[in-house]
Amino acid sequence: MSKSLGNLAQVWLKRFVFLLLITLILISNGCSLPGPWRPTQGVQPTEAAQATSGPTLAASVPKPTSAAPAPGPGTTPVAAVNLPPALVETNPLPLSDIGPKTAFTFYFNQPMERGSVQEALQAQPAWAGSFKWTDDATVTFTPDKPLTAGVGVLVSFTTRARASNGQALPAAVDVPYQVSSGFSLADQLPRPGSADVNPTAAVVATFNRPVVPLGADSKSLPAPFSIEPAAKGRGNWLNTSTYIFYPGPALQGGVEYTVRMNTGLTGVDGIGWADNSTPVDWKFKTGLPAIQGISPDAKTALALDASIVMTFNQPMD
Repeated sequence: MSKSLGNLAQVWLKRFVFLLLITLILISNGCSLPGPWRPTQGVQPTEAAQATSGPTLAASVPKPTSAAPAPGPGTTPVAAVNLPPALVETNPLPLSDIGPKTAFTFYFNQPMERGSVQEALQAQPAWAGSFKWTDDATVTFTPDKPLTAGVGVLVSFTTRARASNGQALPAAVDVPYQVSSGFSLADQLPRPGSADVNPTAAVVATFNRPVVPLGADSKSLPAPFSIEPAAKGRGNWLNTSTYIFYPGPALQGGVEYTVRMNTGLTGVDGIGWADNSTPVDWKFKTGLPAIQGISPDAKTALALDASIVMTFNQPMD
């Protein structure tokens, strides 16, 4: 009995020693394991600790040097000071079809000597005009008189144009344009010569150039056409170049209508029709009245009190 108790005590003693040893090892490892650094309020590392530890955060951040400060707003980059000037954009774009009252805006890549730019501008055929500067790099030139319709125009800047840094244009710049000879019809609805047109269809005329000012009240604008035989309805400009007429009541069925264009119409640029000798009127014919359906159909048994519905292709008298 005493021998068994002694053996049991030895077993428990070994287990206790083993657990104690494991605990000590874990505590020892936990003290040396790396973990997240948490600053201690008011505690500064000693010189010895700094000498033995690795590179600190302050040491890894480059210190500011005595180099020149970065350019602020309005500061010209050093690399751009000696660049020659260049014409980078125009409005209208080169080769555009322009109106006789067009103003030309020119955009340079840097501030310019205004007087030299104005002296350097030339036009063929020659004309006089006025300059308006938006800033030192943007100028608008407006001719004093309307340009001649249908002619080609060449606007040029000679090498006398200089930037504010004193450098001149490396080469002359030419910007060609074509003055419009007038507007013309670009699209018509119903199509010219079409037949069986729905009498409720709208009549539409679209032009190849702006004819009325943007945002103007349609009631104060001239109608570009009239319809014969006369038809009631309402018309308005959808935009600067598209006019639409809605008949109300519907047009008559089986009638040929003629759309008479307003030959005295002028565009926003003061130019009228491109060629008044060209026929611009067009004709279309509305469809005859026809029954599109009857309900109920002939194959259906008809009740004594049933209603008979007839559907036509257009409003009827």
